[in-house]
Amino acid sequence: IDSGLAVAGISHGANVLRNLRDDGAAILLVTHHGKLLEFLQPDRVHVLAAGKVVYSGGCDVVGEIERSGFKTFSLS
Repeated sequence: IDSGLAVAGISHGANVLRNLRDDGAAILLVTHHGKLLEFLQPDRVHVLAAGKVVYSGGCDVVGEIERSGFKTFSLS
């Protein structure tokens, strides 16, 4: 959903998803773009590595990834 979008486009996409969620829809969003998550503020964040969920938490996970990258959550 966020590939190649400018910040305005990401904001609009997040608004559409937020409206769907407010109407009762469940959303599974796969992204590498932290800016989208700032607009949407998900309930849960899951980190995938080698096809497995290696960590689950709240939005604070996004900040940790932006600071340190994914090395904190690696399988090794």
